Amino acid sequence: MVTAAVTNHLMTFTNVSADVAYLYDSGGGGGAGVFSSIDGFGDESNALGTIWRTRTDGWGTLSIALGPDFVKLTEPVEFRVYVHDDKGRSAHGVHIANIRLQGRAYPYPGLVITIL
Repeated sequence: MVTAAVTNHLMTFTNVSADVAYLYDSGGGGGAGVFSSIDGFGDESNALGTIWRTRTDGWGTLSIALGPDFVKLTEPVEFRVYVHDDKGRSAHGVHIANIRLQGRAYPYPGLVITIL
């Protein structure tokens, strides 16, 4: 998910969230982590937030309150969701739905920001 320009506005992002489930039927688990371009995406220790699910957990919501680095932004920000699975094989059961980015645009003459 990338943010870019809304004419004459600053952007403040307050929360990013997603629904995550691990639906593979033979046990194990998987999850997701959210990273941003503000910190150079970093490694797992720098994730904005992570969630781990097992097949018995059902759906869960990863909800991340965004801090002062996401206030009155003038440049585009990219968010990435990385998925991980403990099975070591492809096509297993991490499911992600309803990715949401919440925030607000503030009028600021002469600035251009677009949401893609």
